[in-house]
Amino acid sequence: MLILQPATEATPDVQLLYEESFPLAERRDWAPQLQFLADGHLRLSLLQQAGDFAGFLFYWPLNGFTYIEHFAVLAAMRGNGMGSQVMELFCKTFHAIILEVELPGDADAERRIRFYERAGFRAFGYPYEQPPYRQGEDPIPMMLMYKGMGDGHEVFRRVRSELHTKVYVCRPHVED
Repeated sequence: MLILQPATEATPDVQLLYEESFPLAERRDWAPQLQFLADGHLRLSLLQQAGDFAGFLFYWPLNGFTYIEHFAVLAAMRGNGMGSQVMELFCKTFHAIILEVELPGDADAERRIRFYERAGFRAFGYPYEQPPYRQGEDPIPMMLMYKGMGDGHEVFRRVRSELHTKVYVCRPHVED
């Protein structure tokens, strides 16, 4: 049985999977990650299958929506529907959800997009860049996907501003 277990501390298993699953440019350094978690801004749910660690979700409760920042399942447990079960459980608790996904362009990115679409997510139809996690790095072109909320330009702008000022701790986006 799959369980999403809220946690206030990240275990070494979480750190290892986090660092293996996401390129450096798409994740913050571990110490600031732990600080956001300790401050209560960032939340963590552990995925447990039959009592064993199976993955994690890092997410942010924000103004009017929940942002999934990082979601990873152990490689040995992928491909058996666990990710879909996690999304189903998560969406029962949090109804307005936002996440970022790479632009289509390779098989892995297209597989992830299809996965989220099957879970009921849709892409905003506006260009989006993930701000850099570190000074001197470039933003990364991505797509914002949503579930349980509107898809208009004003909604997109509000979501983007909230992400940029709370999650990435940078100034709000001013171009349009």
